[in-house]
Amino acid sequence: PDDRYQSVWELLDDLKGRHEIKKKLLSEEEIEQETAANSIQSTWEKAKSCLSAGSLNEAKNFLDEVLIMQPDHFRAQKLRQEIRDKWEQAQQFYEDIAQNIKDGDPSDLLVLLKEAINIYPNYPPGRIVQVKLEAKIRQYRQAIEEGAASIKKECWESALKWLEKALKIDTGATHLKQVVEDLSMISEAK
Repeated sequence: PDDRYQSVWELLDDLKGRHEIKKKLLSEEEIEQETAANSIQSTWEKAKSCLSAGSLNEAKNFLDEVLIMQPDHFRAQKLRQEIRDKWEQAQQFYEDIAQNIKDGDPSDLLVLLKEAINIYPNYPPGRIVQVKLEAKIRQYRQAIEEGAASIKKECWESALKWLEKALKIDTGATHLKQVVEDLSMISEAK
């Protein structure tokens, strides 16, 4: 009896108040949904921007955020798969370079490196291979320069030593093989 409304007006006021509360709750839910949608869109735009700039790692991170917020985001899934495919392609190039870095032709390895960089510009595991290849090319260049300087000074044994070192680094350098053979004949003739 005390719980009952004393008049129809009280009942209507109560229903109106409940309707306002429900309306407010729905409005807050709509605001949350709109905020989430804006956040997804903003993160998606950042991912696309990073991808355009060649920052695949950052793009991947933003895509992961999008997919956490909206797991069924088709475009983010597709782009994430493209980045994964590029990762695997670059990984294969870097593995080929690493396997051949000791005995491979530096020129050929450099071509492979350029391909890998074109596919995945900031591939983190590739940095080690890049440093090793750079060191090999630096050693080769130094050996060639020292050998050429020794030839100019007519220091045949020194030139032979340096150019043999260069030939060990680049076993496929046919032009260098001929020079080494000629220097060997000069050294033997002495």
